Amino acid sequence: MPVKKQEAHRALELLEDYHARLSEPQDRALRIAIERVIRIFKSRLFQALLDIQEFYELTLLDDSKSIQQKTAETLQIATKWEKDGQAVKIADNQRMRIESDTENAKEPSAEQQQQQQQQQQQRSSRSPQQLQQNPQQQQQQSQSQGSKSRSGSQTKSQIQIESLTQIHQHQHAQQRKRILVSLHQHQNQHQSQHQHQHQYQHQYQHHYQLRLNSGNQAKKLKRAFEST
Repeated sequence: MPVKKQEAHRALELLEDYHARLSEPQDRALRIAIERVIRIFKSRLFQALLDIQEFYELTLLDDSKSIQQKTAETLQIATKWEKDGQAVKIADNQRMRIESDTENAKEPSAEQQQQQQQQQQQRSSRSPQQLQQNPQQQQQQSQSQGSKSRSGSQTKSQIQIESLTQIHQHQHAQQRKRILVSLHQHQNQHQSQHQHQHQYQHQYQHHYQLRLNSGNQAKKLKRAFEST
């Protein structure tokens, strides 16, 4: 017996309502299987089958319609479902993958559930003393981290102080070196001036002595000439 469009839509509504009531963990496999059936109901291919079935009953089996009318309506229904069938098929596949991935992400895997149960058992099996030790251990860890951070800050400060001290000592040494070079140059200049002055005095005395000797000889010659 052919399936009517209204009956198919009603069946889809009932199927979705039944799917919504499946909330227990043991119903997960059945829920996924029903989702696959729902996707078939909503697929373009299934809708095309319903549309073609309705077209067959309302058009081809209607003896009151002429051959031209039946031909035109047949071409119309064919064009409707051939227009972008491949693109629709790709879109349906993508939608099905997205829905499947979303559903899988909602439900934790068996491995994750087992890990959660193990963690809960470990927490419940701890003694009160262990539970009290945990805050103490956390406090000790925080204090240790604080002391490490303070030690690191002190180390940075010491490095900065040592660096500034080295810079100051280097600048002081450079300044002292410049002062010594300046004093040395001044001393050399003073010695040079002193030597030049001493040489000038020596030359002056030498010329004076020569002039004095020349004057004495002239006087002697004059006296000798006068006595003759």
